[in-house]
Amino acid sequence: MIHAAGSTQRVMVRAVPFLQTAQHVLNVDINNFDFDYVVLVNLTEDYRPLGMWKLSADEVRRLAADRGKFNKFQLTQKEFTQAAVPIEVISLRVSLGG
Repeated sequence: MIHAAGSTQRVMVRAVPFLQTAQHVLNVDINNFDFDYVVLVNLTEDYRPLGMWKLSADEVRRLAADRGKFNKFQLTQKEFTQAAVPIEVISLRVSLGG
């Protein structure tokens, strides 16, 4: 996705049912760094935004473990959200009728 300011952003989405059943294996997988930022979005069961976080590609590269055998880089969702800038979602919930 391309932001209005021209930066490129990769958006990763997780829905609540997945979050509830896989708490111990939540990873953010990155195959390449052809973007400026990663935006992680957690959604409720009815697909409303529950939480959003933004992290630069440089920071992801610094934090992620190289899983060369699988041709990807990986960090846990917990590591991602602790290092990332939270994005306020209340206005999105209101605009979506929630």
